[in-house]
Amino acid sequence: MRSVVLAALVGMLLAGPAAADCGWVLWKQWSKTMPGKNWLGYWSLLEGAESRRECETRAMAWTKNLATTAASPEVEVVVKGTQVTIYSGEGRKWLDLSEFVCLPAAADPRPRYSEKE
Repeated sequence: MRSVVLAALVGMLLAGPAAADCGWVLWKQWSKTMPGKNWLGYWSLLEGAESRRECETRAMAWTKNLATTAASPEVEVVVKGTQVTIYSGEGRKWLDLSEFVCLPAAADPRPRYSEKE
């Protein structure tokens, strides 16, 4: 029970400031291949925006920035909308997938866990 309460408090601290004063929140969904696992996925709250249009503009800026900083001779970077996929040079193996998503401030895409889990 304590872990559930602690997780809820941490979630409120992380989501609170960005979501409190805005109508839309920009999230990053990130997945990465790891040895022995298909993928690991995470959601990160990035910033808030007053309108959906403003949020989508920021999502495109984050997408462009990630694609630019990830580019190197060792990897291939593919951008589709606000999704950035990074492949290794050898056999085009998927390494990293990031997508920038705008959601209403009240929405939280992170998985919820029950006390039984």
